[in-house]
Amino acid sequence: MVVGNPPFGKIIKKPDLLKTYRNLYENKKTTNIFSFFIEKALDLGEIVSLITPKSLLSIPELKKTRQLMESRLSEIIDYGESAFDVKIETISFITNLGKKKVKIISKILDKSFFLEENYLFDKKIPYWIIYRNEFFDEVLEKMTLGVF
Repeated sequence: MVVGNPPFGKIIKKPDLLKTYRNLYENKKTTNIFSFFIEKALDLGEIVSLITPKSLLSIPELKKTRQLMESRLSEIIDYGESAFDVKIETISFITNLGKKKVKIISKILDKSFFLEENYLFDKKIPYWIIYRNEFFDEVLEKMTLGVF
């Protein structure tokens, strides 16, 4: 089991360190240190729980990191900006092998619900949309994706 709060931030001022991390881990596009912590944690433990910026869910450079987590993700907790005394939206996640549904806990809305893995990790959408619902899907059906 791995539990932690990895440092957030980019490693752009230390190119040698960034090169070392990129050689060790699968995500070769990221400069975010917490992405490398996630990969190391996934290597070390079956159950992993880390606090990360909410940007993990959506920024393009973390696509590979999200893909590495997909088969193991069991829970996401959304704290918004309320977890720490900073203006960064944060989430935590828990991994556990063999889950078919991902539990979403919203501290902002004070509710929880489950999303099927194939719905949360839908390949038509490049991000994890944890508040996806029928209304979102109705709007999505009317859109043309991949234009820009």
